[in-house]
Amino acid sequence: MTTPADPARTMQQSLARRRRVGVATGILMERQQLSADEARTLLTQRAATQGVTVEAVADEIIAGRVPE
Repeated sequence: MTTPADPARTMQQSLARRRRVGVATGILMERQQLSADEARTLLTQRAATQGVTVEAVADEIIAGRVPE
């Protein structure tokens, strides 16, 4: 039997993921002179190509492990 997720914890995790994607978007905008929409599209495309989540790609960009 599974227990229901703690709504406050779920919200905190969601906000943290959103914040990381926002930071990565800003990094791409700065480094590659992209608009916010272009940067988010690039994140989504990289995630799809690599078969990972957008959050995983964002974490790699923040850590500096993704080539520009």
